[in-house]
Amino acid sequence: MQNLEGITLNVGHNATNFAPRINLMQHAELPLAVFESAAVFATSVVEELSVPYQTKAWQLVLIRYTSNAAGEDWDQGLWANDLSWNLIGTYPI
Repeated sequence: MQNLEGITLNVGHNATNFAPRINLMQHAELPLAVFESAAVFATSVVEELSVPYQTKAWQLVLIRYTSNAAGEDWDQGLWANDLSWNLIGTYPI
C-alpha cells in the first residue's frame, strides 16, 4: 500500500505493536491488487464528490458485492446488470 500515491502509512500508532485489522479480512487472502483498486476507487469518489481536504472519517463499512453475471471473476471491468450487496459490518474509526 505504501507504493500508492497519496497513501501514508507513517501514523503515530505504527511505532507500537498495535495492528488495526478487520477480523473478517484477516484470512481473506486477497491479492494486493484488490486493495490497490479500492484505493483508486476511493480516490475517484473523493475527487468526483469534491470532498473537502480536511474531512474526518468516522466509520468503516464492509460490504460484499455479488453478481451472478460476473461470477467470481471481477477482473474484466464490465458492468454487471444484477449487482447486489450485503452489509457485512460497520466499524467506528
